[in-house]
Amino acid sequence: MSSRYDATEELSGAEYLASIYGTEKDKVNCSFFFKIGACRHGDKCLRAHHRPTFSNTVLLKNFYHSPALAQPDAYDNLKLGKTDNLDQQHFDEFYEEVFTEMERKYGPVEELNICENIGEHMVGNVYVKFVYEKDAEKAVQGLENRWFNGHPIYAELSPVSDFREARCRQHEISTCVKGGFCNFMHLKDVSDDVYERCYGGKGFYADDGYDDRRDRQIETLMRCECLSEQEVKVLCAKAREILMQEGNVQRIDAPVTICGDVHGQFHDLMELFRVGGQVPETNYLFLGDFVDRGFYSVETFLLLLALKIRYPDRMMLIRGNHESRQITQVYGFYDECLRKYGSAVVWRCCTEVFDCLSLSAVINGRIFCVHGGLSPSIQTIDQIRTIDRKQEDSVGFGVSPRGAGYLFGSDVVKNFCETNNIDMIARAHQLVMEGYKWHFNETDNRGAPAKKPQPDYFL
Repeated sequence: MSSRYDATEELSGAEYLASIYGTEKDKVNCSFFFKIGACRHGDKCLRAHHRPTFSNTVLLKNFYHSPALAQPDAYDNLKLGKTDNLDQQHFDEFYEEVFTEMERKYGPVEELNICENIGEHMVGNVYVKFVYEKDAEKAVQGLENRWFNGHPIYAELSPVSDFREARCRQHEISTCVKGGFCNFMHLKDVSDDVYERCYGGKGFYADDGYDDRRDRQIETLMRCECLSEQEVKVLCAKAREILMQEGNVQRIDAPVTICGDVHGQFHDLMELFRVGGQVPETNYLFLGDFVDRGFYSVETFLLLLALKIRYPDRMMLIRGNHESRQITQVYGFYDECLRKYGSAVVWRCCTEVFDCLSLSAVINGRIFCVHGGLSPSIQTIDQIRTIDRKQEDSVGFGVSPRGAGYLFGSDVVKNFCETNNIDMIARAHQLVMEGYKWHFNETDNRGAPAKKPQPDYFL
C-alpha cells in the first residue's frame, strides 16, 4: 500500500486549477467580480479580480448613502424592499444630479444603475455606463481625489457591461429570499418623471446626440442584439409619445410597402427590408402581429419602434390581435421577455405601447388597411375613429381571443367599399403561401389600383 503524499489534496479549487494548467493562482478569475464588479471576499478572495484596462462602465464604490440605512429598522425594511416617499425623493434627486453631472463633464451616459443591496461590498454602489470607452476613462481620471457630500469618491473601471447578467432575477420578479445581502444586484428604480428627464431626449446631449443615439440603437437591433432595459424604457416612452399623436385611422400617401404578420421572425423582417428597400428610402406599413411565436419578438418589435421614432413619416404601424396582454402571455412574448431580461419590465413597457398603436390606415383615400378584416358592428371608417383604443379589458368574463372572429363574404366587402368610397381592403392575419392573395372576384374588388400596369403599392 502506497503512502505517497499527494500535495493536491490540500489545494483549493483555484490553486488546483492553476496547478493542472501550469498557471499562477491569480490567473483564475472570480466569476462574481466579473459579473457584478464586486466580491464579498474582497482582497481575501482566492480568485483574481481582473480590473479591465478598457470599459464603458465606471463603478463608484459605496457612493450612494441612503437615509433609510440610518433608521433603526433599516435591515428589515431593505431586506423586504420597503421604502418611503422621503427616501424615494432623496434617491431621485441623487440620481438626476449624478446623471446630469456625468453627462455634462464626461460624455453621454447609456445607463445609470444604483444598488440597494446592504452587503458591505455592494451597498451604495453606483454603475455609470457611458456610450464611449474614452468618456469612462476620462471620468475615472476626473474623479480621482474628488469628494461628494463629505465623502471621498472611489472610481474605477468595471468589467460589468451587461446588467441583465448582474441583476438578481428573483428580486426583479418577486422578493429575493436573501434580501439585501444577495450577491447579485438589487437595483433601485427611479421615478418615471426623473427617468424621462434623464433619458427621454431632454438631457444634456438632447440636441446634438439624440439622433446619433437612435442610430446606434437601430444598428444594435439590426444585429439582432437586445437593448438594455433602461434603453427599452426610454424607447417605449418615446414611441408612445409619437403614436399617441396619430389617429385611430392613419392617412397614408403612396408609394408604400404593406407588410403582414411578422410574429417575431427577425430574419424574415430583414429579408423584407432587403427585397423592399431600407428605411427611410422605402415607406412601410406593417399590419400588426409583430410578436409571439417567433424567437426574436423582442428584437423585432423594438427595431420597428426604433425605426418609427427615427423616421415617423416613413414607418407606419397598426395593431394586430397579438398586440395584447392576454394573447402575449399565452403565445410566447411574455416568456421571451422573462428569459432575456429576467423580469416582466420590458413586457410591460411594450404592452403600454400596444395601447397606443393605430387600428387601421387608408392609403390615398382609396385603400383601407386593417389587421384582421371587417366587423358587423362597424359600417363606416368614421366609426373606427371614435373608438377609445387606449384601453384593454382585463376584468370580468370575456370572449376567448381564439374563435371570436367573424367570416365575411364579397357582399360585405362590396357594401363597405361603396359606403366608404374606397376601392379595396388590404388585410393580414392569415398566412398565404404565395405572399399575397386576391379574394372574391378580382375585377370587381381590385378597384382603381388594378388598372395601373405598375401600381405604386406592394402587398
